[in-house]
Amino acid sequence: MRRNQKQEENRETTDDYDRVNSSAAAVQQDESPPFVEGRLTGKNCHCSCFWSWGVGGGGEKGEREFGIGKRDDGEETKMDVRRRQDRELQRESSSLSSPASGDAAKAGGGGGGGFGPASLEIGSPMSHGPSSVERSRSVRRRSGAAKLGFRLRKTWLLLVFSVVFCFSILQWLVSFPPPLHKRPLTNACPSTTGVDTPYILYDDAVCSRTCGHQCFPRVRRMCVSHSEVTICEQEDGFLGPRGHRKTRTPVPSHLRFAGEDPKTRRRVPITRKICSSSDSVAERKWIRGTQMVADMKMMPAGPHVGPNPHHEAEKIIPAILLSHLYGLNASFLYWFTVPIPSVTSRWSLGLLDAFSDGLKVKFLDVPEVDEPEICFEDAILFSGVTNAGYMPSVSANDWLRRKVLSYCRIPEMNARRPVKDVVVLHRNNSSRTIANVDEVEQVLERELRVPVRHAISGLGNFCEQANLIAGADFLVTPHGSHNINFLFARPESVVMEAFPLLYYIDWFHNYVHASRVNHYELYGTWPAEQGGMPLRMRIYALLVGWRYCFSFRQCMNYAKNQKIYVDVDQLEWLLHALITSCRVAVKGSWCLSAGGKQNVALVL
Repeated sequence: MRRNQKQEENRETTDDYDRVNSSAAAVQQDESPPFVEGRLTGKNCHCSCFWSWGVGGGGEKGEREFGIGKRDDGEETKMDVRRRQDRELQRESSSLSSPASGDAAKAGGGGGGGFGPASLEIGSPMSHGPSSVERSRSVRRRSGAAKLGFRLRKTWLLLVFSVVFCFSILQWLVSFPPPLHKRPLTNACPSTTGVDTPYILYDDAVCSRTCGHQCFPRVRRMCVSHSEVTICEQEDGFLGPRGHRKTRTPVPSHLRFAGEDPKTRRRVPITRKICSSSDSVAERKWIRGTQMVADMKMMPAGPHVGPNPHHEAEKIIPAILLSHLYGLNASFLYWFTVPIPSVTSRWSLGLLDAFSDGLKVKFLDVPEVDEPEICFEDAILFSGVTNAGYMPSVSANDWLRRKVLSYCRIPEMNARRPVKDVVVLHRNNSSRTIANVDEVEQVLERELRVPVRHAISGLGNFCEQANLIAGADFLVTPHGSHNINFLFARPESVVMEAFPLLYYIDWFHNYVHASRVNHYELYGTWPAEQGGMPLRMRIYALLVGWRYCFSFRQCMNYAKNQKIYVDVDQLEWLLHALITSCRVAVKGSWCLSAGGKQNVALVL
């Protein structure tokens, strides 16, 4: 009985195969090309026919009846898994077919598992959209490209990391000397002794023609509000639209004022517009005449920084000179700042007090949102960083020094010969300090033959800071804002300014050239006992160097925050050159016996 049943099932299976093959052959002969989904159709391709039949709705039944997709032990083979995935993709593609194809499928197969031509049409090349095999291949290609991109990125990251790692190891194995600055150690500004070069008042600027050639912009009808600074340009083109008239110095793009917290800053943009005559009277507070206006730009802000006398002097000293010496005695200085020591330095407040007999200062707050604008009919604007070329002449500096020393009751005298008062300046809680100060003091005492005094700069009120500088014949100082006090130094004194490694700026001599101070520069190095230079510093030294570090912000900020290691060899050589040429006289030198002659030119 079992054998007869088995034979009967085999005959039914054979009949089903024959029916399917005959249907597929008919479809192929009438409608379809010889390939369906990349498989040959006809007598030699039963699998494709069963696959299409399964899509029509009877695939699972066919699998159960004919044992497709299962091994003898009930496990799916890899080929069966692949076929099952292809069937799922084919079902998705059938759902995206056109309505006409769907209607044809219903007509041919009745929506069931029939074996009509409509069920085979789904997999034909004439169907809409990409085939399932093409889509699966596209997915594989995209995944392969993504994997390749990830491998390439990973390779590049490993390569960069390997280079940096090898470079960091190499710097400890090989002793590279720090780079040397090759700038000649001479005063860059020519002497202006006996030559008076005052400020010149132009229509669009106020300029000094001396060392640095500093100009400050002059604007008309400038109004300050809570959130905007407006410059009204008249239709007659007195100032002209931006870009239509070349000016001696550009107007800044923005001003800075104090925020709700005086230690914070607000950036307020400057805009230009054409104003009519009616705009000059409506809800504005006008200040007539030529006035001087300063903001808080370049004044440090934050809980961990203090006031900067150097950048404050860029606003104050030109105002003092213009009001006392160069014809603006009726003008005021309107300063948008807060006059407290935590915001505006004690040095600046003391300097303004010393010249209060001629310069009138008014401290202003920026108007609130509901308050009227503050407008200036004619304003000389002190805003932003300068090149420190604001001291116009020797006579102007002599007048300034004399007024300050008289106000502070400091004796006025020139540097003495031989040298007696030698001072090395130091700064507390700052990176602007000389790290090898002990070595520097030993060299100074040996070469100058006098004791060296160690002092902290930037402490005390205005007069105490000025007295520290005005009481020395020879000074060594780190680069920093405290050096503004050298405007009051003794004439013919010697000042050596020490810079950190890679950090250099030549603005110091722009405002001390008129004070008759002999200014020289010491360039930082990296001592051998500290080991190899840090990796970041070495990279900047190789790629940027002394010449371009100040122009590259990342290098400048990094270098200026490093401690200063004075090159002791350079210091010894410089002292020897100054002493042998009689620029500096010491006890027992032949310069004193020769009557203090200084007619030997110093070539450095």
